Amino acid sequence: MDDKKTFVSDLVKRLSSKEYLVDSSESVSWLAYREAEKLNDLKLFPYFKDFLETEKDTDIRRTIYFPIASIGGHNNEPKILNYLISRIGLEKTRWSKSTILNNTWQFYKENTIGLHPEFEKLIYNKSWQIVWPTLDLLGICKQKEEAEKIIDEYLKSDIKKDKYILDEALTALLNVGSKKSYHWFEDYLDFGFNDMVGACVAGIAKFGDDGMGRMREILLNHRNGWAKSCALSSVLRLGGKNELESVLKYVKKQQKKPSIYYLHDKEAIDEFIRKYSD
Repeated sequence: MDDKKTFVSDLVKRLSSKEYLVDSSESVSWLAYREAEKLNDLKLFPYFKDFLETEKDTDIRRTIYFPIASIGGHNNEPKILNYLISRIGLEKTRWSKSTILNNTWQFYKENTIGLHPEFEKLIYNKSWQIVWPTLDLLGICKQKEEAEKIIDEYLKSDIKKDKYILDEALTALLNVGSKKSYHWFEDYLDFGFNDMVGACVAGIAKFGDDGMGRMREILLNHRNGWAKSCALSSVLRLGGKNELESVLKYVKKQQKKPSIYYLHDKEAIDEFIRKYSD
């Protein structure tokens, strides 16, 4: 038997191994995944491809997508990415489809692969297991302007979106967005979901014409404690002497009944005050 074929067969067997150990880092499958994530030999791809296309077990097919994506990602090989995306329509379960998408992140680690046209369709899938990783990939792809437009159209659509999907969309816009996306961060600032609030404050600071001015306003006037904390983090990290007065006012308000956010940031606040006080 061909050595490469033997290697692939053995690796897939180990990747698919099921063990019940207290320490999963000692399991055969865990060690096999650590081996698979280092694969970069393009000559192995045809062997994994043949194995995948003849395998009838859904769970085993799901494991094979990982080494294929690893090989493609290490080589920034668009043909392998296109192959993986083409498999989404062939898999029947949403879990298998999402497994493919979750593995394609390996192509986008360095923003070297362009936007795949299929993402524009996948973002409207009824299953969050498909939409979530699609938004994640849009947020790290190379063609930022096109990705921003797709996410913008998705947010405008009437399709139902829960708070987790909205948060993922806003997080993606933080990376690929521009001033055109600013209004989305303002629109969802008062949504109440802390993760989303954090993304909104970061987006306002990044894309606003007067980001620091808006941070000062949120810090002093917003009713959400987490929004205040996120604004404070932006001020402490990006602000300067112009923000000193707002920080001092915030501290004065907190002294009567300190919030957990204030106590968590107190050391950084004290350092900021010392740095910019006369």
